Amino acid sequence: MRRMTSNLSVALLATLPLVLLACGDDDRGRIRDGGGGGRDVSTGDCGGDEDCDDGAACTVDSCGVGGMCRHDPVPERCPGQICEAFRGCVDEPSCTSDMDCDDGFSCTLDSCGVGGECRNMALDELCESVGPGSTCVGAGGMAGSGCTEATGCARDEDCDDEVECTLDVCGVDAMCDHTPIDERCPDMQTCTLTGCFESMDCETDDDCQDGNFCNGREFCEAEFGCRPAPEPRTCDDSDDCTMDRCDPDAGDGGACVFTCDVARPECECPVPETPCDGIFDLTPVPSQSCAFGQVMYSVSEVEFSCLATVLQVDGRNIPSAMLNSPMTQSPRADDGTFMVETVVEGGCRETYRLEGTFTDPDNFTGTWSATYTDVTEPCSFSGCVNQSIPVTGVRR
Repeated sequence: MRRMTSNLSVALLATLPLVLLACGDDDRGRIRDGGGGGRDVSTGDCGGDEDCDDGAACTVDSCGVGGMCRHDPVPERCPGQICEAFRGCVDEPSCTSDMDCDDGFSCTLDSCGVGGECRNMALDELCESVGPGSTCVGAGGMAGSGCTEATGCARDEDCDDEVECTLDVCGVDAMCDHTPIDERCPDMQTCTLTGCFESMDCETDDDCQDGNFCNGREFCEAEFGCRPAPEPRTCDDSDDCTMDRCDPDAGDGGACVFTCDVARPECECPVPETPCDGIFDLTPVPSQSCAFGQVMYSVSEVEFSCLATVLQVDGRNIPSAMLNSPMTQSPRADDGTFMVETVVEGGCRETYRLEGTFTDPDNFTGTWSATYTDVTEPCSFSGCVNQSIPVTGVRR
């Protein structure tokens, strides 16, 4: 790199034995099907006896006081066995303690009842952290919580789709409605659910592509001409160990990028080596001009090279008046990481550093820093300021 410078818990449950339990995929696998057509028949949600069918032939199912389902066992229907609600005739009770009844959902009160029958009472109060109006539906809830977020809208503000040309209102049945208003668009443009769009004649969908893969696929409509894609491109490789995104700068007009999630040890991501060759574009571009023009840099590109055990990173596109001052690391690392720097001594010591980690041979994330330290002269006179800028590097 050319030289960059010169010398420069809920009250309702207080009387109940509440056990709050963490949940996960394995726990959810233990949930039994309670029947009742998807209704939680153990929590007082019935309008008639037919709502309380637990699927067990040895119980008499009825809707009792307060809309509470009852499942009364009839021992005579299970000679030599035990009758349990939901399970039917069994040799052993399903539980001996409350811990045996963990259904994997933190918003249910799990208990072992009379006759060894598990009860899992859904409590909406335990879903307040999810958001107002959230409810607990036990085994029917969302993975990991049992809580479902409130749906619908209460006011027009709840329906803002961030598209300026649509009229957003909270309509019938608390459902959002988004009406395109062409008058809110510039002349010769029409409003769609994704924004204003300039119509143009076309014959096929291929005539309408804007060259940005990540926008989604535009289409041709006989009456209106080219129309924008209904929604942006979705990149999903169905692999839990990858971070999926659409990069408009990748490939020819954009591409899906799937990066192994190195933050998850269970994914066993391959560790790329620190390269000894290649030119990488930096984004954003670190730049500064100060000290009456004696300090001037705009590092849009860096070039990696190695000499024996030394990694050298040279900032390109530095003005030709600057002297060479490459950033180096000795000994260099070979585990996908790097930390190179150069120090310019003087009355104001200048230190320039680039450090980061390669996520694959062609991409790294890191930090550019510039630090100015008083030695015999105050650096503040130069007007130069310390920098610490997160950057990404992409191989050219």
